[in-house]
Amino acid sequence: MFQMENLTTIHTKAIESAHAFAELALDSAKSVSDIHQDAVKDAMQTIHNKVADLIQIKDLKQATELVKVEDAQAAFAEAITIQSKISKVFKKSNHEIIQMIDLAHDESKAQLRKMVQDSTKNAPQGSEPVINTFEFLLESSIKAYEDRKSTRLNSSHGYISYAVF
Repeated sequence: MFQMENLTTIHTKAIESAHAFAELALDSAKSVSDIHQDAVKDAMQTIHNKVADLIQIKDLKQATELVKVEDAQAAFAEAITIQSKISKVFKKSNHEIIQMIDLAHDESKAQLRKMVQDSTKNAPQGSEPVINTFEFLLESSIKAYEDRKSTRLNSSHGYISYAVF
């Protein structure tokens, strides 16, 4: 009975985590889409204005004056601004994902420790050395995992992958 309740709780949390990841992905996609839509609207307005100016041109000299280096520089600056906005969206999403994964790891460790405690509290007398050894190995494994994770995080540069774990 105890194990079934734990498994149900773990399964429910896994579904909630998957739902949270999906919502975060949708929010990020919407943000990127909004940035793209705004950029396209601005570009279309600029193109419309340039075409309207081209229609008014009477001689070739006016056409060459219409296209200026400053306009190209402004377009490149706008492209850089758009890329920066998109990068911020991804950076924020990555940060939120890392927080969610860290929380899930902490909850998993707590559940594992509780499961071990609950499983060993009714152990027969005389099994304390085995229980102590098991708990020591469990804590050592958790510490080794945390050390490995810390080393991985310290060696990364902004884009963290938990795939190696």
